[in-house]
Amino acid sequence: MTINEILSHFPNVKAKGRSQTRFECCCPAHDDKHPSCSLYINDDWVNVHCFTGCSEDEILKAVGLTKKDLFIGTKEVKMQAIKTAYKYYDSEGTHTYTRERVDNPDKTKKFYFKKPDGSYGIGDIKHLLYNLPAVLSAETIYFVEGEKCADIINSQGYVATTMDSGANSVWYPEYAEWLKGKQVIIIPDNDKPGMMYAENIKSHIPWAVIKTLPDLKEKEDIYDWLMSGHTMSEIYNLPEFIVDNSVEESTSKDNVNSKVSTEGKTQSEILLNLVKEENIEMFLNENHDVFAVIPVNTHKETLSVESQEFSLWLQQIFYQATDKTIRAENLKQTISVLSAEVMFGERNYTTLYNRVGKYQNDFWYDLTNSDWEAVRISKTGWSVTDETPKLFCRYRHQTEQVKPQTDGEITEIFKYINMTKFITLFLCWLVSCFVPDIPHPMPIFYGEKGAAKSTTCTLLKRLIDPSALDTLQLSKDERTLIINLQQHYFLPFDNVSTISNDVSDILCRAITGGAVQQRKLFTNGEDYIFTFKRCLSVNGINNVANRADLLDRSIMFELERVSEESRKELGKVYESFEQARPKLLGALFNILSKAMEIYPNVVLGKLPRMADFCRWGYAIAEAMGGYGEEFLKEYAENQGIQITEAINADSVAYLIVELMRFLPEWRGRISELLKKLQELAQTNGINTNSKTLPNAPNALSRRIKAVKSNLEAVGIEYRIEDNHSDGTHIVLINNNLSPLPSYFVDTQAIWGVSNGDKNGDVETTVNSSPVEETADNNIYGDKDDNGDDDYIVDF
Repeated sequence: MTINEILSHFPNVKAKGRSQTRFECCCPAHDDKHPSCSLYINDDWVNVHCFTGCSEDEILKAVGLTKKDLFIGTKEVKMQAIKTAYKYYDSEGTHTYTRERVDNPDKTKKFYFKKPDGSYGIGDIKHLLYNLPAVLSAETIYFVEGEKCADIINSQGYVATTMDSGANSVWYPEYAEWLKGKQVIIIPDNDKPGMMYAENIKSHIPWAVIKTLPDLKEKEDIYDWLMSGHTMSEIYNLPEFIVDNSVEESTSKDNVNSKVSTEGKTQSEILLNLVKEENIEMFLNENHDVFAVIPVNTHKETLSVESQEFSLWLQQIFYQATDKTIRAENLKQTISVLSAEVMFGERNYTTLYNRVGKYQNDFWYDLTNSDWEAVRISKTGWSVTDETPKLFCRYRHQTEQVKPQTDGEITEIFKYINMTKFITLFLCWLVSCFVPDIPHPMPIFYGEKGAAKSTTCTLLKRLIDPSALDTLQLSKDERTLIINLQQHYFLPFDNVSTISNDVSDILCRAITGGAVQQRKLFTNGEDYIFTFKRCLSVNGINNVANRADLLDRSIMFELERVSEESRKELGKVYESFEQARPKLLGALFNILSKAMEIYPNVVLGKLPRMADFCRWGYAIAEAMGGYGEEFLKEYAENQGIQITEAINADSVAYLIVELMRFLPEWRGRISELLKKLQELAQTNGINTNSKTLPNAPNALSRRIKAVKSNLEAVGIEYRIEDNHSDGTHIVLINNNLSPLPSYFVDTQAIWGVSNGDKNGDVETTVNSSPVEETADNNIYGDKDDNGDDDYIVDF
């Protein structure tokens, strides 16, 4: 069949941008209102893929085609991808990580790192040489490009190794230590990246020799050479390839292989011209750091010019054009010139995001995969695309997110989180994490040991912001904490016991948005500007946030202990969650898309401290099935808990509440109030000599100002009177003559909710929570006596 004949079978086919090989359409195998089916033309055949999970057979059956019909002309290729796993062992022979190779039918290949537990990514695991235990004990080592080449040499009784990322591998200092004193023979692939790889290795271990193989076609390697009938014994007699490391300020006119004119030009000048020919886009981010958008295969990637990836890209284009490697000082000089042109030329600024961003009226979620795909969320739906605007800055710890699927239910999350209260509030917070540029309250997960607090945070990290680091430690070192805040979008701090005042201040800034200036290491005056507005969470046995300002920015969730008979193996929990993750992610985007349509019409009469979250939370709750009022009720009730926690955590606030418990009013000098509070402290078992209680009137005045909003929340106000002959007086007024309020707070009394019709009335209908617990079907087991567990979802 011809290309047009194949495409004619699919509904609403449109080219992706200006591409002549990539198309998209509504998937014919499911009720698809927005294009989720990709059609990619690869020389001999058409690749069909549905991002929502429909199989190729289901799609072809729906349009009346077979797999053979996808072949263009009469050529056929093998349809099954081939997967090969290469295990890396440390010097003790312990399996440390696996590199998985996937050879696709279209002759492309992809590589993935996996940890021994099966999770993707390598994280902070130290990179190793392949076949390391044998390398350490051998005298002669053959250094090749790729595990497939190493294995065929090893199978013939020799010892071969390779680095774990092909031609783009990073060299680590310990590699040279492992190879010291050994005969190292480098055998490059027969292409330019292969020679760059070989020369890079030799630059780190000068005693190595490079030997090129005869009778190889372009891009062939030692695997092809040995399979064609050659033997390893022939390599010994091959001549050494001599690398020209001399400084070349010009190259010969006779260099017919060169793709550019290099006569009379330095390496830096040549590279600068090559970069201009690539027509890459360069710009400044909001912190005046320089970035570049470079072409990679069929997509574009946004890289910092100071990153190793950008440096490798420059080295690659230079070698491809000149057949020579660029010296380090010339490479550095080129990057400096490029940066200067951006900094002092026509400055172009673009805000870059970490994981979640906004472009025009749409939200974007970075999948951080090798194709630089992202999810585009709008009022009309969502879709996965590789045509992502320059939005995201990536970091090495980030791992690939699964592609979302459309047929999920958000309430399935409670199979993995042991929560029974504030269900609507939690779901609204979870969906709001995908809303960029707003402050997100910090969940505090607390409960006795065995309540799966760490597991909860790990699963949330994988769902919101997957990383090689499932959870983080709350560092007391300011620089470390700031770097973590810069590089992660969602930071779940695990097993926190205390939060110092300084750390509490940084967390407050991270929630509501802030910038921090830090001096660059090994410099006298240069600095970095770190900006962040992040999603955070902490967990611990008890509430660890004792500062009122941090509590104002938090929401509290108590998790119940999982009984011994109901507890499951952690590996099985993770395995089940990984299967559910694509549908959970899709369900989040479904709700968010609906909420984006509702949000502009939401008008709240009064707003709490986290006003943006409150308005978005209401819209999200309405998108889940009309639970806006339930969200407000739960949020207000949760704030009541925060107020009580804040008062109980502050000795001054607690003692003032005790003083005013049955008094309508108290007046006197600040010194008299201090004396009165000290007396109450003794009767309440509070050490009057501790730092928690002020020992001077001016210190007491400052502390009262700090807890003013919490006191007002329980009905206690104060005013200062300066018109007294004996000095300044303070007047405390109890407006309700009640003890500390119950955890329930009337939402109507705190903030009214407009129904958006501008006629002055207020919606009062309150739906129940979107999840009614009739039994308990979560992964941790039963909690009632009927022997089963289930959730009824009322959308």
